Amino acid sequence: MQSGDVAFKRGALKFFLKNTLSGAYTFSYDSSMTSTVKSDAEWAITEYADLYIGRNQGNEPLYFEDATSFFKFEDSKFTVKNTGMNLTRGTIISSRDAQVDVQSTSTQTGLVFGDGTPEGDMSLVLHASSTARFTGGHVTYNMSRNNGIRSKSTTAQMIRSAGSIFYLPADLDLADLTIDVSPYSALIVEPGKKLTYSNARVVNDQDEFYLTTTWYNFYTMLLAGNGVINLSNGTLPLYLLVQGVGNRLEGVGNIGGLITLANSDAELLCDLSGSLLKSISMNGGIVSLNQNLKLGNGVVFAGGGMVNMNTFDIATGNTDAAWSNDIWWNGTDAVISLNSNVSLASTWTFNGTCAVKGKGHTLRLGSLGSIAVAPNSQLILQDLYIENIAGHNICCLDDTSSIILKNVHWGQHPPAGQSHTQDYSYSFTMGSLQFYNTVTIDGAAIFAYETSQTSTIARDSSLVLDHGITFSYAPDGNCQLLELENDNSRFVLNGASLYITSTGMQLTKGIFEITEDSDVIIDYIDIEDEYGVTNRSYGELILGDGITSENDCTGMIQLGVSLRMRQGILSYKNLSFASWRMGNQLSMLTFYPGAMLTLYSSLPLGQGRVLISKHAHIDDRGGNDIIGVVDIVEGLA
Repeated sequence: MQSGDVAFKRGALKFFLKNTLSGAYTFSYDSSMTSTVKSDAEWAITEYADLYIGRNQGNEPLYFEDATSFFKFEDSKFTVKNTGMNLTRGTIISSRDAQVDVQSTSTQTGLVFGDGTPEGDMSLVLHASSTARFTGGHVTYNMSRNNGIRSKSTTAQMIRSAGSIFYLPADLDLADLTIDVSPYSALIVEPGKKLTYSNARVVNDQDEFYLTTTWYNFYTMLLAGNGVINLSNGTLPLYLLVQGVGNRLEGVGNIGGLITLANSDAELLCDLSGSLLKSISMNGGIVSLNQNLKLGNGVVFAGGGMVNMNTFDIATGNTDAAWSNDIWWNGTDAVISLNSNVSLASTWTFNGTCAVKGKGHTLRLGSLGSIAVAPNSQLILQDLYIENIAGHNICCLDDTSSIILKNVHWGQHPPAGQSHTQDYSYSFTMGSLQFYNTVTIDGAAIFAYETSQTSTIARDSSLVLDHGITFSYAPDGNCQLLELENDNSRFVLNGASLYITSTGMQLTKGIFEITEDSDVIIDYIDIEDEYGVTNRSYGELILGDGITSENDCTGMIQLGVSLRMRQGILSYKNLSFASWRMGNQLSMLTFYPGAMLTLYSSLPLGQGRVLISKHAHIDDRGGNDIIGVVDIVEGLA
């Protein structure tokens, strides 16, 4: 028990059995001789004593005979002089609080554990709830085995303060240990050497996380298969490199560094309620979700790969982001929520049942951007502006796929700054579409409906063909592939053109509504009869089925608006007088040369008018009338 500072200047000490140095004073070991802790012996520094020790005249101050030679610190301090020292063979025990201060200027004058040989290996053991505080200076781990630092529990702490420098010229595995690291503490790992963490808890200022990983370099952790990072609080500032399978991100914090999957064999499970603040470089690998995932501002999945969303949601950041690599999305009622505008210069392929919910934001398709729906899959596009649609850049990969549009504005026009002479026509060739709420299609281009499957305008929903768009109904041989689900399902022409092939088009139920001047052009085929005479057969736009008024498709021409039949046949089969409505006397149904009105029932015009060219035709199929004003005009062309 010290009652004052002590300087041991000459000679040597030999410790047998149990020995204790205590008292809140300094014991300065100044001798140039080496003292020895014998086998099955212990030298304990306790009760706030400070052991001040280091080499003298090049000689090591302490020698341990073997692993049963114990050097124990309990609520005490261990100060290494600026001459440094090397500890080999014995066992150092940290019990309760131990403070280590190394007054070094380099690794050569610091504290060194081991000498790189199996014979020189020693152990640093941290008891449960103990703390080993490294307050400054150089500490070198130089053992032939990687488990020279051992912990009894994750309640044991190793604290590395600012100014503390750890140097690893050898492999080290830190297991079941809490490591409290100042952001200003340095860690140097020699190339080719590994620092691994096995269920280690790391605390960095306000950040806290558990690791089963490998230190890859001074800013990157390696999850090399069955690796785990579990965040308890704050942000993990390190980059992550992922190899192999079974790797997991868990917990409630944020990932602050870039995540890189090494190759197509790499897999990462995200069970993280925090956010990814940097992008994920996929390199063909797989990311799977075990709960909803938030992406930081500008964060994307880059490099191409697969994302298994399962039943969970991905929320993008709040600033506009550009996605430039192909991603395959798998999900079951999974959702991508856009919290900003997204530019897509790659292909997103959706498998299963997935949704992209835009929250009123814009999805811009670049020249290489596209959306594809895999076989037996369904994609919902909701509350979204979609720009630059052309070719087949939104498509189903076969007829078992479907796309649901909910409150979507579908734009077929070139990006800002590009020439409007570029053709932004689009073809829908496989699968089916469903339209919910209000879906608007616009652009000075063609929307060609060419699939063999039936698409549906849902109950109380509208498909609006807006200014400049030409909707081309061109399936092969079936006129009934656009279904209106109930009496308030609307197929609306708002300054658009409806082109129909010679196959024709039949609308039953719902409302065929004209809200601004619009055109209908129906194609024909020439058929040669047995006498070599060519007869021209026009296709028909058929309203109703002539069987039941429940299948009437109500024609509705709004105030002062004209529906212009440029070519082909309008066949009127509605049975109810209420199934044709015109807003006022300036509302017109106009037939140009080459057009025909076929009456399967009477057509009540109300206040509206029929305007018909002298070269157009009206064909009555059974004593039916046009009830209202009909004007025959010379010069329509």
